[in-house]
Amino acid sequence: MCNRIRTANLMRGYLPSIDKMKDPQFVTLTRPNVKGGSLRSTFESMQSKFTQCRDALRKQGITLVGIRKVETTYNDIRDDYHPHFHCIIDGKELSEKLVSQWLKRQPKANRKAQDIRPCKDPIELFKYFTKLWKDDGQFLPKPMDKIFQAMKGKRVFQPFGGIKKQSEDIDVKDETQCDWKDEAIEIWTFESVGKFSDWYNSNGEALSEIELSDDTMNLIEKIGA
Repeated sequence: MCNRIRTANLMRGYLPSIDKMKDPQFVTLTRPNVKGGSLRSTFESMQSKFTQCRDALRKQGITLVGIRKVETTYNDIRDDYHPHFHCIIDGKELSEKLVSQWLKRQPKANRKAQDIRPCKDPIELFKYFTKLWKDDGQFLPKPMDKIFQAMKGKRVFQPFGGIKKQSEDIDVKDETQCDWKDEAIEIWTFESVGKFSDWYNSNGEALSEIELSDDTMNLIEKIGA
């Protein structure tokens, strides 16, 4: 729920700036995969190299305008992680210059893995910073924990070129009163039933008993959650 609120706030804050862009491009910057123990230092290195790219272009009289998001996926076959950037940059030519600068600082990166395409749906940028589930629906808690620990204290989104930074923190104004269920051993199955999507037991009893709001339902529909 907190992440949904955070995503909605970021979308409200950044989408107006993206709408003002003359030629928004969706840019992907990648590098070789790393093991979990190197993930945090890799994030820091990527952020530093991205800043170097912007500085190099600035010395050429070029100011990039856009938003950068860090994203990570996990490869369970190789047991490694793929940290990369997704960006929305104003201007195709400037996007190409950014990719060129990136490859100079990531010589082992696959040139074909870098991507530039027209940004038709900016909401794609706000979907997630890591996939919590594999395509087959399997959840891998240990790799996810490594990703979250590596990102602790770091910003997922970073605007530049005059776009105002939006807070990734959320304010919880209302206290939540929990009516805890009695301890029991039961099997709970998640069922997607609109506003009443929840975990249900064999007796049809809901686990959280929370009715999703219209805002939450609209957000889920937008981000494809």
